[in-house]
Parts: sequence; structure tokens; C-alpha cells
Amino acid sequence: MNDEQQLGWEREFAPRAAIAAFGAVVLQIASFVIQLPAIADAPGADDPLRYSQTLTNFHEHSGVLLGSGIANALSVFCAAAALYYLFRATRHRRKELPGLVQWLVLMAPVFLAVAVVANWVGLKDASDRYSDGAPVQATPTDEQREDIAEFCRDEIPRESRTAARIAQCRTANLRREAGADELIDDSRGVVATAAGFAGTLALAFSYVIIALNAMRAGLLSRFMGVLGIGVGALIVLPLLPQGLPIVQMFWLGALGLLFLGRWSGGRGPAWETGTAVPWPAANRRGQPEQPPEEPEAPPEEEEKQVARRSSRKRKRKRR
Repeated sequence: MNDEQQLGWEREFAPRAAIAAFGAVVLQIASFVIQLPAIADAPGADDPLRYSQTLTNFHEHSGVLLGSGIANALSVFCAAAALYYLFRATRHRRKELPGLVQWLVLMAPVFLAVAVVANWVGLKDASDRYSDGAPVQATPTDEQREDIAEFCRDEIPRESRTAARIAQCRTANLRREAGADELIDDSRGVVATAAGFAGTLALAFSYVIIALNAMRAGLLSRFMGVLGIGVGALIVLPLLPQGLPIVQMFWLGALGLLFLGRWSGGRGPAWETGTAVPWPAANRRGQPEQPPEEPEAPPEEEEKQVARRSSRKRKRKRR
């Protein structure tokens, strides 16, 4: 495919790629909004009965959590479509971008969708068994024993607190918490774990390698290239778990604007030439930098300089 054919393909599919990028942002927001009822009832990380309450919460909001998971999976499919468009544009201008990356982009959302469904099915079965009171043989951990002991001391009022009541509370809650912990561990099947691991790595690597090569080809500015690399890194490294969706949504939204040619200050020349051309340096407003103009001397200063030159010439003639 020559440059003209490639540019024609990019012009044809740019609106669709932009819609995919914007759709990924909308679906991520929808996924968060859908799961708000489940988030409100979710136990905290320091809750002494967090495993029991996790299964209870999932049982009560299983439909909501399934809808949220599906919306998130669709968001990954849309993001992959936008990344594939950027891959095609970059690959034409920069052959150093490995062709294998396109298969990672296409397979990552499939793996993650399988992981979402498999995780939901496993937790649904575990929560149903827990709610039905199915007996589960499990040994409580030392941490669970300490948490439950503290929970029972705080739960029973001081005036009615006896050794027998505390022992009864500890026995009942330890059995429930250890059983819930065991059910959650059993719900993590091999398929869900393997698919989630493969999909996460493939998606993260796709973000990093495509953003890096697109920046070098002049299709992304340095800011957008570094930000895209950061999104891929944050998918694997939980350095900013709560802030990742915000960074990712910002990058995808900006990418959609770039595809439509609505980027502030214009797009890099590589989008118009079909060849790798460095993105021009930009100032804070995103406009191309202009060479600094020398300040004009005021009229009075110019007259003085002319007078000095004339005086020097007269002195040279007299000599």
C-alpha cells in the first residue's frame, strides 16, 4: 500500500476509530455508574468479616456486577479498535513496529472478556453456596482469629459481655469467615486466571509499544506518547489503581480528537505526508513554536546609534 492509499484508508476509517475511542470512555463511565449500588455495600479492606460480606454483597448485586463487567469488557473492545487504527497508521510510517502487536491488540479484549465471564460465574456459584448455608470445611488463619476476636469484643455490649458469649460469637463468625474465604479461593478457576493474566499483559504491552512507535513516527506528540506509555504501565503496575481509569479515559478521548483532526494546534505533519516526520515542538498552548523575534529599538535609540556611526566616520576622515 503506497502513501496515497494509506492516507485514503486513514481518512475513511478515522471517524470510526474516533467513535471507538469515545465509546471506550463512555462505556468505562457506564461500568462505574452501574456498579455504584454494589460499591456502596462493599466491605472495606480492614473489615473483619470482609470475605463473608463480599459474598453476601455479590449475591445481592450479582446482576448489577454482571452488567458492569460487560460494559467494561465492551470498553476494552472499543479501546482495542482505536489502538488498531493507530497501529495501522504507525506501521505504515515505521516498519520497526512489530507486526505481532496487531494480534495482541485483537486478542487482549477477547481474553479479558472471557476472564470477566468466568470470574462472574465462579463468584456467583460461591455466593449462592454461601447464602444457602452449604457446609465448607476450612481452617481459619491466625489473622482471621485475631480480627474476629476483636470484632466480637466490640460487637457485644459491655453490660452483657461474658466469656461464653464471646466464645460463641468467635466460633460462629470464624466458621463463616473461613468458609467464605475458601469459597472465594475455589471460585478463581484456571480459565479465569489465565485469561485475565494474558489479556492484561497483551493490552498493557499494546498501549506501550504502539504509543512509543507512534510518537517516534510523529503521529503522537511527546506528551501523548509518554501518557500512552504510562497508561500501559499502570495497567500492570498498580501504582495508581484509582487514577488509572481517569488517565486512560483522558488519553482515549484525546486520541479520538486527534483522529478527527480536532487536536489543539493541529496534528503533526506525519498525518498528512504518510511518512515518519517528527512532531513539531509546541509551546504551552499547543501552537508551533516561532523563532524569537529581536526586539525593535525605540526611534530615539536608533537616532543615537546613527549619530554615533556618523561621528566615528568623521573622525576617521580627519585622521
